[in-house]
Amino acid sequence: SHWNVELTNDPQFLPTIKAAGCQFVYIQIGKTADNSLKDYWEYAKGVAMACEDAEILYGFYYLTEADVESEMYMELWFITKFFDTLSTLDLKSNKLPFVLDFEADGKEKVEEQEQLKLLINHLHSEDIIPVIYSSESMLSKLEETLQNPNQEYWMANHALDETGIAPGQMPATMRENPRIICWQYTDDENLLYERGVDTKEQPIDRDLMPYNVWAYYKGLE
Repeated sequence: SHWNVELTNDPQFLPTIKAAGCQFVYIQIGKTADNSLKDYWEYAKGVAMACEDAEILYGFYYLTEADVESEMYMELWFITKFFDTLSTLDLKSNKLPFVLDFEADGKEKVEEQEQLKLLINHLHSEDIIPVIYSSESMLSKLEETLQNPNQEYWMANHALDETGIAPGQMPATMRENPRIICWQYTDDENLLYERGVDTKEQPIDRDLMPYNVWAYYKGLE
């Protein structure tokens, strides 16, 4: 995201994080409240090309903040236009699902949930099937609003403040809901710095994708 521009401008950044054990990267392509969508677009394509060179898996996400229909249609136009452009490129490592980042901020956000539902329905009609990133507390509200038993989620639960996952630390929500396919378990630790790679101590979110999460969970049974 824009927090990591200084890092991603370094041509050695992606090869370095791959060597440090990072398995995937998600790239922000825009957000509703920001008018510099073209800047995001160019940034996202640049990072994607760097991921291609480094042969590291990646996907894209959009921070959705629409609470009225006009904003929802702006998001729809931008996202579909972005993917139309991607279809003209020869991309081999763009293998991860598109993600809609829905930030709850402790609010009900009823209007935003309704616009999210409309946006998802429109994206489905364009054969873009998004995963929704949101907080653990928001997941049940979203499931009730969307009423789609096939919708998949990326849960943000920043419950850990130490490296690694000890038995019992995985949230019950993660174990009980098979539609949660990814878990971001901290946002205040620096994976690279802990492994001895100097990133000027800027935080890098740590996440587990399904094959890591379920392998760990099965080990607890």
